[in-house]
Amino acid sequence: MQILPVGVQSFRKIREENLLYVDKTPQLAKLPGLGKYLFLSRPRRFGKSLMLSTLKEIYSGSEDLFKGLWIETNWQWEKYPVIHLDLNRVDTINDSLNQGLLLQLQEVGNEYGIKLNTDSSKNAFSELLSELQKIGKKAVVLIDEYDKPITDYLGQQSIVEKHIALLKGFYGTMKSMDFCIHQALITGVSKYGKLSIFSDLNNLKDISNHYELGEICGLTETEIISNFSAFIQVVAKRLNQEENAVLQNLKFWYDGYSWDGKTRIYNPFSVLNFMGDAIYRNYWFETGTPSFLISEIKRVGIVPFELQETSGSDILLESADIDDIGIISLLYQTGYLTILGIEKISDSLNRYHLGFPNQEVKVSFNRHLLGAYTNKSTDLANSNYSDKIIAALLKADWNAFFEIIDSLLASIPYDLFERKEKFFHALVHVLISSTGLMTFSEVHSKDGRMDLVLVTSKSVFIFEFKADKPAQIAMNQIKEQSYASRFKINTLPTVLIAVSFDTTERKVNEWLVEEIV
Repeated sequence: MQILPVGVQSFRKIREENLLYVDKTPQLAKLPGLGKYLFLSRPRRFGKSLMLSTLKEIYSGSEDLFKGLWIETNWQWEKYPVIHLDLNRVDTINDSLNQGLLLQLQEVGNEYGIKLNTDSSKNAFSELLSELQKIGKKAVVLIDEYDKPITDYLGQQSIVEKHIALLKGFYGTMKSMDFCIHQALITGVSKYGKLSIFSDLNNLKDISNHYELGEICGLTETEIISNFSAFIQVVAKRLNQEENAVLQNLKFWYDGYSWDGKTRIYNPFSVLNFMGDAIYRNYWFETGTPSFLISEIKRVGIVPFELQETSGSDILLESADIDDIGIISLLYQTGYLTILGIEKISDSLNRYHLGFPNQEVKVSFNRHLLGAYTNKSTDLANSNYSDKIIAALLKADWNAFFEIIDSLLASIPYDLFERKEKFFHALVHVLISSTGLMTFSEVHSKDGRMDLVLVTSKSVFIFEFKADKPAQIAMNQIKEQSYASRFKINTLPTVLIAVSFDTTERKVNEWLVEEIV
């Protein structure tokens, strides 16, 4: 078997060392036909850096690296000078943003025998473009993670404003030096359109949701089956599972991302790590905890279970305003929410339905929310509650279950506590979701909407919550609105749980449980 390229972002290294490469060149070959100045947004660790590295070799005329790939015989091979800038490499903590950009431009200049005589990154960019044209053809400009100097400092307004001002002028250089540029592609995580960061480059085309590019980053199911079959066989043996079961679990954990509402994409970082480890875990999420996003969710008062499915117009996907951050927009752009479906309202208006893409994101996000609600570290919060909740559910020990709920309610600082039914509902949802069990809130039935549904291998649990009202009212609602009828075709027993919260005492006042076999 070929070696998995975990963490390898150099196309040249992958090809020269015969690491596994999933051929994305049919998608890359479409880019020149879409425009001269292109912008692509994708979440972190989704293959943007490898994509730009591949493009660098294509435009550098490194035809020998593409033997056996689709593009080898489907591309007019020419050699162009390439300016490849990676803002991941810019150390804005120890050096200034200007200095970091300048160093990378000097590196490119040295490759082509050009010495840059300026201390300004903007002037150096302009000078490099001009000099490259003099010694050869127009340049190809590839910029990776354009927004990192901004996203790294969200919440630190003075630094953000300073970096925005510098980057606006830096990127605007491309418009004034248009006669020196053959092709340009800028990638990043977020779209800061309202910042006018690209106002001086107003001919930049956003291809993030282009219908032909749904597969350009990440892995499709077809690509996994055709490229990873040998690894799947090994994993199946190690886990003592059928290969089809491995594929189903892989889909449940890591699939579900979409930028067109149709094409479903697996997280490549998580897939590669899983193929090597044979363990279902939160690989992608663990590489970058969204602490700022978690804080924003608390600050703006979004109920966690509403993130399971939310919706908005085209504007929701287009930009994030640093002065008034749209949390749903940011969650989508950073990969924590994805497009579940697109509803056409009119010829010019779509409505996008968003939600968690898969189990990895859903479980991890709720674990961090649990830590945020209880003002504890994520690990401590989950070790205190999640493991105990699972044990209580498996034993059907409802006394222990509700003791854990009461413990959670008591642990929340007074100033964070909201005396509303939705708040209690949200806490129970976050607690149970953080265990990894299949948890759904606001589930529609033919006669109403169930507060929370939990599905295990042994039972289906239907929860109804009430604040400062008898639990019997909640149980009556479950029965009168025939919530359990939705699960009649299921062979598992259904358990009805009615819960009454005391908002003054901040505890479970009473609960009723009935099992339908």
